[in-house]
Amino acid sequence: MKVLLVDNHTLFFEGLENLLNSFNIEVAGTIHDITEAVKKARRLEPEAILINITKDRRSWLKDISLFKKELPSALIIVFADNDETLHKAEEHGAAGFLLTAINSGELLAKLRGIEGSKTNNFKAETTK
Repeated sequence: MKVLLVDNHTLFFEGLENLLNSFNIEVAGTIHDITEAVKKARRLEPEAILINITKDRRSWLKDISLFKKELPSALIIVFADNDETLHKAEEHGAAGFLLTAINSGELLAKLRGIEGSKTNNFKAETTK
């Protein structure tokens, strides 16, 4: 599986990239800006795009639909720190969403579960 990571927190990037690489999940690239991520995704053609959306970046939600338009075969998976953002991500076309409190084993199981799939077969365990 080839994934593109979108976030502006370097430590989050580095930790997630190292974790995914250790389990033979290819990180095709990392990018800090959502607009640039769409351009990079066109070139790299990842199977999944993992986007970390925090309260200060809710404006990124509207860009999920742009990813879906430009890369219809890529699965958009959103990490968020609250239920409201997760539900809005789904409304904008995210294939899956996860609370940032997920542990590494759960994350890897979810990614392995969607590998080769183009369907939405997981949702977050929300706090409500």
